[in-house]
Amino acid sequence: MSTDYLLFVHGVRSRSEQDFLNNVQSLFKPIAQVLGANATVKPISCFWGQCGESALINLRQKMQQSSAWDKLWFKNFRSDQILDFVGDGALYLSRAVGAKVVARIYESAMTAVEIVKPGDRLHLVTHSWGTVILMDILFAKRWVSSSFEKSDPKTWNYIQQIRNTLFGLGENPNVGLTLGSIHTMGSPIALFNLINTAEENGHDLVPELQVFLQNLRQKTGKPLPWNNYIHPADPIAYPLEGVSEQFLGATGPNASVTVSDVVVRTNTLNEKFMGVTQGTILSVLYGGTAHNSYWKIPEIPKAIAATIQGQS
Repeated sequence: MSTDYLLFVHGVRSRSEQDFLNNVQSLFKPIAQVLGANATVKPISCFWGQCGESALINLRQKMQQSSAWDKLWFKNFRSDQILDFVGDGALYLSRAVGAKVVARIYESAMTAVEIVKPGDRLHLVTHSWGTVILMDILFAKRWVSSSFEKSDPKTWNYIQQIRNTLFGLGENPNVGLTLGSIHTMGSPIALFNLINTAEENGHDLVPELQVFLQNLRQKTGKPLPWNNYIHPADPIAYPLEGVSEQFLGATGPNASVTVSDVVVRTNTLNEKFMGVTQGTILSVLYGGTAHNSYWKIPEIPKAIAATIQGQS
């Protein structure tokens, strides 16, 4: 029997591995229940949240030593949400912390898919900045340059092995584990598309991503489903449908991917109140709660399970 692997990657402000594992189970259990006992489905949890924690703590402490700090508004919002989001992103893009994240992804994922059988599939489930991280590891040119191979051969080798695992990527794109679907939650990946320029750019995901999707389409004969879940109060989540042609390639009958923006809600009293006050600072402050809510929204595991069932 073939196996469906679900690879979970968290986003920013995730410092407890146990909390992340609990979140993964909140999504995975209902997925497994819907698929039933006749399906073989396995979770792979990739935790990277502590890789840049010490640098963020040091930066926060130094900022709070400023004579201006106590005069600023929204100090908790600045230090707990904005700094963590921007800080995690900036630290990952640095080679030092980025290499640590690559090592964590490698250690978590590669041991779980050492023995791949024909018919096995991989499904990506990513939250927030975790989407950008995984796409960067899989498709950005900066990790595979000859200069990087010389400066950091260990990380370069990790990247090669990760990419060689997937069909359509790596040194032999005609073998490997088939990607079955992508599920992004509260993702800013559409903003990352701004890096796509006509100039040579090591962070540009688009060329390698489009080639990968085309290779995958040739093998499966159908477009890859990509569900992009968006909470309306989440300021980090952005739609993908409108930029899919530029970012992901051809649309229409020859499309290599089918993107669906799915608006989800938690249906709490707080959310209903924030809907009335949308556009105010109250709704902005609620955005952090909305951004972290995806792991507990019942619509999402149902949609993931339905996508997997639709491919069987």
